[in-house]
Amino acid sequence: MFCSACVKEIPSESAYCLACGKPTPNSETPVHEASDIPASSHRYGRVLRFTLLSMIGVVIAGAIFIEINVQLSDAQYEGALAARRAAAGASAVSFVRPEPVYISQSRPLVSGSVAVNPGTMWYTWFRVDMTTMRDVRVVGRFEAAGGFGNDIQAVLADADNFENWKNGHAAQVLYGTNKTTVGSIDVPIVSSGTYYLGLNNRFALLSAKTVSGAIDLQYKVLQ
Repeated sequence: MFCSACVKEIPSESAYCLACGKPTPNSETPVHEASDIPASSHRYGRVLRFTLLSMIGVVIAGAIFIEINVQLSDAQYEGALAARRAAAGASAVSFVRPEPVYISQSRPLVSGSVAVNPGTMWYTWFRVDMTTMRDVRVVGRFEAAGGFGNDIQAVLADADNFENWKNGHAAQVLYGTNKTTVGSIDVPIVSSGTYYLGLNNRFALLSAKTVSGAIDLQYKVLQ
């Protein structure tokens, strides 16, 4: 065999020229046709591609699942936030709720003239319920006429103390006078119960008394 570059004769199996060092046709790497590749290589390639595609599918599915979960979590969060805002709004409404409105009421206890015979007592009673009434007061003025002194005794007390007072025993009264001709009363009542307003002429043996004036039970109730 002769070298194609320097035309020197070289052994037929040489890959390079012994004279000039140029490669000979023996140095070229044989190229295999596609038909020469073993079938097992084709199967390995298909398995590799299937595995890669499967992994990509798993990653995509995981991303979709995560996205769905994130969206559900966001929706739940928005729902909870809306509920808290609604509760806060209800609290604000209750906080600014206007105060209850009460209206004034009045009941006459003494109106005009009352005749009180000698040796007797005149009285009237009323009940107070502080669960439905507020700012309860007994307010008014009276004047007595008759006899030599034009006098009367007045008293305001709860039921038990009034019973003690009219029987001459010690009593804690809300309002009381000795013998008087004119009197004014303005007494608050702060507890529920039964109360008595009395005009006493038991000290007089012969003279009747006439008591004139206006004494009212005043209070407020919810409108």
